[in-house]
Amino acid sequence: MNGLTIFPLSLPTEIFVKLKDLDQVRDSQEVKDAVISQVGSVAEGIRVRNVRKLKDKQILIETESEKDLDILKGRVTAVDNLDCWSPGVVLPKLIINDVSSKLKEEEVLSKFIAKNLDFMGDAAQNTRIVQKTSPRGKDYVHYVLQVTGRVRDAQKRLQ
Repeated sequence: MNGLTIFPLSLPTEIFVKLKDLDQVRDSQEVKDAVISQVGSVAEGIRVRNVRKLKDKQILIETESEKDLDILKGRVTAVDNLDCWSPGVVLPKLIINDVSSKLKEEEVLSKFIAKNLDFMGDAAQNTRIVQKTSPRGKDYVHYVLQVTGRVRDAQKRLQ
């Protein structure tokens, strides 16, 4: 296990919004129009960074700050036919480069936990392999592990 790449953790300032009765709309554009007409626009005090239309008659609204997000959530929940929720928590990821392709995933995970057991503790239960990639014709692979913030911070200090 040669290399380790650490991705920063950022707090989400976005919510998913959909209409409670999905039969009323044909696509995400109609949901977006309904939210703008019923909740209000940017000029009314909410700073919106991005609005993405999703394929299942939903939209994702990203705000500039958590304060703006709280205002937007309050306005959306005040409207009867709109439903909103925050995206789930995404744990940080670590990339382990150049692992022998002869090792099985369980072995890689158990070796990672064994090497980092002193600061992992209960976090070993939440550590899992998310992705495995390999260059063509090479005898090594790269693993992406999902870990807790405490493990990621400890790895950062070791570098």
